[in-house]
Amino acid sequence: MKLSFCSQNLSRSMSMTPLARGFEWLKAHREEYAGQYVALDRDVLVGHGATIGDAHNPARQKRVHYPFLVRVTSENESLFAGW
Repeated sequence: MKLSFCSQNLSRSMSMTPLARGFEWLKAHREEYAGQYVALDRDVLVGHGATIGDAHNPARQKRVHYPFLVRVTSENESLFAGW
């Protein structure tokens, strides 16, 4: 049975992996959370804050056992990696 009312975006989001959905969320909210750590459960924000612990604690309280934790950078932020 084919559902004719499904939009292209809905069918696309249903076929995406949880990690891909997290990256899509990051692209959409990058500037809003720049400089903070975020905890995501697929594409749902479950915690955020100045430290990784600040982001992880609310996720634990919401019983998200393995959140995707990442520090969000601004599009204009320079990243440094070196000695």
